[in-house]
Amino acid sequence: MKSLCDLGISSYENQAYQGLLSLGSGTAKHVADEADIPMGRVYDTLNTLESRGLVRVQTASEPKQYAPVEPEVAVDRLIEARRQDLQAEIDTYEAGRNELVGRLGSVRGTDDQFWTATVGPARTVELLLERFETADERIVIVADTIAARFDDEASNRLFDFALTAAHDGIDVLVLLSPAVFGDTISTFTDEQIEMILGAAPLSVRISEGLHGDFHIIDNKEICLELPDPLAQNERFGLVDVRDRAFARRVVAGFDDVWEAAEEVSDTVTTGWRWRISSHVVYNLHPDWARPSSSGGFTRFDRERVSRIRNAGERVPVVEFSLV
Repeated sequence: MKSLCDLGISSYENQAYQGLLSLGSGTAKHVADEADIPMGRVYDTLNTLESRGLVRVQTASEPKQYAPVEPEVAVDRLIEARRQDLQAEIDTYEAGRNELVGRLGSVRGTDDQFWTATVGPARTVELLLERFETADERIVIVADTIAARFDDEASNRLFDFALTAAHDGIDVLVLLSPAVFGDTISTFTDEQIEMILGAAPLSVRISEGLHGDFHIIDNKEICLELPDPLAQNERFGLVDVRDRAFARRVVAGFDDVWEAAEEVSDTVTTGWRWRISSHVVYNLHPDWARPSSSGGFTRFDRERVSRIRNAGERVPVVEFSLV
């Protein structure tokens, strides 16, 4: 910053304050002469500086004497005033956000035949989050490949957004292949497991009838994820398709698979219970659970799970529920 003008005061106010710094103290005439300010403007300028808390006034003397506050005090006060002004602007913008969105949405056309694509893990997640934010009623997450699991920072952002959307009243349906469910659940913390299967209003099901990773937004927009052909644990890109005819076909197919899929229990009472389902996938075995103080199980041996998975051994899936 070059001067106090950068913090919102006028050039006369800046000149008057700097003139007082040079004088130490002085009358309005002294300030006008030192700062080269017309006498017709100097009184208003000094009064404004006083209201800003940048000068002190000695009213007992005649004529009045003025003295500047210390520079660090002046700068801090102006910064704080500027912060309050900016916050007031932000509050105004946020208060009018929904009204403006409603106006713009009311004039939006109905041409839904459009697609766009992006490449790279980071850009894929950014575009997917952007599209998720447009959801008003329903978000569907379908994952058939390991790249779609929630075990890195980018994917955790999607996971957190899904939880927030569900709490905000949006229906969030998560359909996973057995392999993705098993690989994903082994990377979650105990708190995340409890959130997904107990506290969060997410609907999670498992199905072997999946082919690829995709997402459905409000039954009218489809996001197709592309796995990296050279790195199976990475996302390569995303194709976002807005085509109502295509969306209807995808939604119909999803609904059929969803109805036939096995639901992951989300019953909430107290304590952990483990039960074996009929699925056989790479997953957790109940013998690896560690007992908790309440007599149930709260943790699992991730190291052993990793060894078993890497060895390619197939074990019964564990479905979590709270009893």
